[in-house]
Amino acid sequence: IVKGTGRILDKMPQESAVHEKNLLEKYMRLITHAVEVLSLEEAENAAIQIRETLEDTKNIQGQEVLELAADCGRLFLSQLEIRQRELENKKFEERCEHCGTIHDIFEQLIQLQKEHLEEVIKKREMIRYDRSDRQNSISRTILTNRSPWKR
Repeated sequence: IVKGTGRILDKMPQESAVHEKNLLEKYMRLITHAVEVLSLEEAENAAIQIRETLEDTKNIQGQEVLELAADCGRLFLSQLEIRQRELENKKFEERCEHCGTIHDIFEQLIQLQKEHLEEVIKKREMIRYDRSDRQNSISRTILTNRSPWKR
């Protein structure tokens, strides 16, 4: 078939350099550190670095971008203790599928990171506050009550 809607491709599209750049490995290194130190800024920078590299890559296809973003989202969520990880990942991938640009897709990743890191930070602060509150309560009890070992 040479003409019409059933026409066979004259040539295969050129492969992009996405796989050669090891972007997922780079993201993994960056996001692992960001999660360890609970840094929203470092997490955002990790997504931005991957996005900028993709934007500078020639012959990139939309499916490659979506796959990489989905992999980044799964990798990020795997770093955290999230109860409904699969559901969160599915919602993230659905939001990405509605995006029209690399920038928009990676803004979804930044939003995912921000939501979940803020939640982890909030939980850790609550735990820290609770421990501090209990310690203060114990200290007040010891100071106000005479210790049985002191005579």
